[in-house]
Amino acid sequence: MIYWLTGQPGHGKTTLAKIIMGLEIPTFGHLYIDNEIWSGLNFPDWYSQLAYVPQSIPLLNASIINNIAFGEAELEIDIESVKKATEDVRFADDIQ
Repeated sequence: MIYWLTGQPGHGKTTLAKIIMGLEIPTFGHLYIDNEIWSGLNFPDWYSQLAYVPQSIPLLNASIINNIAFGEAELEIDIESVKKATEDVRFADDIQ
């Protein structure tokens, strides 16, 4: 299933997405998912089903590999995973 958030600017779409992704913690109130209060704990099964496309995507002043592996330490980047990601989105031919 695919869901998306729509609405007027400033009505909390990005904030809600960040809370669901665990990038922000609510300052008040509760978020319910499947009739349970969302605690923001790390639930690998839940996170493996989510994707987030932000309104603006920052690019690092770094290599394409570093941008694709955003968040990974330089020495921990799995080059094979980066190659697969570029192939999955049909970007590999453009950067080789």
